[in-house]
Amino acid sequence: LEKVVALEPQNEQARASLALACVGMRDLDAAKEHISKVVKLNPYVAKNFSMQAKILAQRGEFEPALRAAQKIVELDPTQTELRDQIRKEPRK
Repeated sequence: LEKVVALEPQNEQARASLALACVGMRDLDAAKEHISKVVKLNPYVAKNFSMQAKILAQRGEFEPALRAAQKIVELDPTQTELRDQIRKEPRK
């Protein structure tokens, strides 16, 4: 995957797969970097933000994870359960 990303840095699918592989290897720094690039490449796909929210939450970055979750709901209004959870989240 790293070779594919090196050859095709705009390859969203390869970057997303690499982010997942990094999560599996517990390299959350690299996972965050790759998923951030995926979101920049295509900011219109809710599942990209879903992966980003999970990675950020695993890193303890809860405010950015919440913003990613809000983007999921914005892109996919059918995510009613997530929307309701966000509304219940206490604000700082």
